[in-house]
Amino acid sequence: MTDRVSRAREDMERGFNCAVSVLSAFAGEFGWSAHQARQVAGAFGGGMGRSGGTCGAVTGALMVLGLAYAKTRADDDEARDRCYAEATAFLRAFEARCGSVACRTLLGHDVSTPDGYAAARDAGAFKIVCPAYLQAAVELLERALPLPEPPPRHRSGQNR
Repeated sequence: MTDRVSRAREDMERGFNCAVSVLSAFAGEFGWSAHQARQVAGAFGGGMGRSGGTCGAVTGALMVLGLAYAKTRADDDEARDRCYAEATAFLRAFEARCGSVACRTLLGHDVSTPDGYAAARDAGAFKIVCPAYLQAAVELLERALPLPEPPPRHRSGQNR
């Protein structure tokens, strides 16, 4: 397990959603703090605002790809095309590995309803199922991005 996977899993175990956990694991690579990542991705858990739509680990990964490749100048259509190509490749790879990109499908519960959310929580789906999808998203990103493996952190909880 890589350091980024470990960091993402630690964030999830501490109660942060999938999108936050993925984005936070890569935030420092782009000069962001974990706090900033949490602010940006905070509403994307549970399939975006707990709607059951696109998995939070996937949306967090797409945010990372945007940080790496997005068009930032109006005249840079090449960057836009590269970003979309990277996003499409990621989505295909995640779906091939995990079976879907939809939260409700991956969890086996429709978290957009109170009963569905309660059923997922009671079944332990967030603790049992989500970590595997989180790990898949981080590992796929590590293959897609031209980033070196970060040095190991001290276990004191710094950078949090």
